[in-house]
Amino acid sequence: MQHKNLQTFFQEVAKENAENTALHSANSIYTYRQLDSKANEFAGWIQSRALVLGDVVGIISTKCFEDYALMIACLKLGITYTNIDIDNPTVRTRDICDTCTPKLLFCSQEVSAVSKNTGVTVALYKGHRLRV
Repeated sequence: MQHKNLQTFFQEVAKENAENTALHSANSIYTYRQLDSKANEFAGWIQSRALVLGDVVGIISTKCFEDYALMIACLKLGITYTNIDIDNPTVRTRDICDTCTPKLLFCSQEVSAVSKNTGVTVALYKGHRLRV
């Protein structure tokens, strides 16, 4: 039996099911091809920030398409991620950041206020684009 990691498994599933639905939200449907493509784009962006295997990032999750693409990007790079609930009180978000010491904290522009006062560099995404 061949052992696979999640990244390898996802690559195989995405290739075999490229045009099938990977994510379905209230307003949109995304294929495996779209999810894989966005994950690759985010992985390149993350690498350009000199994050490497063993680093940690935080994702303030709204359960949107970009959140899932960021998780897969991290898996592809061997970067640990932690999902942080958007509804957490600020003190809880700060405690999580103090514990796992992420190098970057990803959040959508709409929720950036949640990430303030964490002491972590924040990467905002809006319209599928990332910026620090």
